[in-house]
Amino acid sequence: MKLNLVSNFGDPTWIQWDPVSGVVSGPAAEQVRRLVKQSLADGDVCTDPIPTCYDITDPLHSRRDMALVLSLVWKIPTELQPDFPEPPPEPELTGDPSIPELKVTILN
Repeated sequence: MKLNLVSNFGDPTWIQWDPVSGVVSGPAAEQVRRLVKQSLADGDVCTDPIPTCYDITDPLHSRRDMALVLSLVWKIPTELQPDFPEPPPEPELTGDPSIPELKVTILN
């Protein structure tokens, strides 16, 4: 599948990717392979919303993992948007019951 890669900086580019064979070709293929290698070494990808991190295992064969890796540099290609994971819900900001409440008195 051809994936058009667009970023907020630099010129648009593309890759041809076969998720069955794991082959990546095209003008941005070497950059994508480097990102895949680094992401696998890290074991995860941290992307928007920062600091959300997702474990990855096989970006050359997994649509989800490839979407995550590509999101490090480019906007998620249309073809992979359905595969991009939903971010976790925002935690509720509640007081910690083990921490005593701070009372402030303002003196004039």
